Amino acid sequence: MVTATLILVSSYLFQKPPAILRLISWLSLPFSLLLPLFSPPTILDRMSWFICSLFVPYSLLSIAYESTFMLCFVPLLLMYLRFEFGHMSATDFLNLPADRSFSVVCTSPSRRVAGAELSRAVICVSFVLAAIFGTGNFASMNSFNPSTLSRFISVFSPFTMATLLVLKIFIPLLMISLLFAAVLRFDHEAIQRHSCLVLIITDLMAMCFFHQLKDDGSWLDIGLSISQYLISICTSVAILLLLLCASTLMTTMLSSYNVKKLKSVLKGEQNDCLL
Repeated sequence: MVTATLILVSSYLFQKPPAILRLISWLSLPFSLLLPLFSPPTILDRMSWFICSLFVPYSLLSIAYESTFMLCFVPLLLMYLRFEFGHMSATDFLNLPADRSFSVVCTSPSRRVAGAELSRAVICVSFVLAAIFGTGNFASMNSFNPSTLSRFISVFSPFTMATLLVLKIFIPLLMISLLFAAVLRFDHEAIQRHSCLVLIITDLMAMCFFHQLKDDGSWLDIGLSISQYLISICTSVAILLLLLCASTLMTTMLSSYNVKKLKSVLKGEQNDCLL
């Protein structure tokens, strides 16, 4: 509702969005990560809060069909989450805690790769490619529609524009990382094994894309071949970092009591410094 109001006001009532609307748009970026930390400590509630919060800045940075893609992509992520916990009843799944205290992920006790781990890695790579190439491509960043950034900036600033565009690309990847962090039960060893499998798959993809690199033809074809190769190379590292970040976000819980306790600790340290 807030996103729709901001888009309506900035697009139809003002030729140039006022400063207050740009301020609200910029504030949506940090609040999309802070507000879900106050949500109930269950996996489904925490996932729903993060997805709804991240959808606000994503929709502000998007045009119509990109938001529609995300509305179709998010239910797919939630359906896969339910399939991974299909052995649980609906009540147990709704009350599943978002912490590391419950059962450890089902991984093979030996060094061998289980079939479930390999299937998760393949599905993760598929989700990442769908999120990146579902609405655009890195090769088309130079030909984007600047009206999508008018709610954040009012003057031409290439570095700020590029940062916002990269942020828009990383928001769906963060959603995928939140999903797989919950599927892997926030276990760091399982995350490392999962990242190694993703690394093997993306390296095989990179070998294929390396032989398809082009140095002739249109700029779009050249940029498309280069971006496919670079994405396949960088995917595994990005997934590992995002999974660790998502695991921390999903297991971090803030409340009024914790905030007051933090304020008291900071106040005590300030008094010690004065003494």
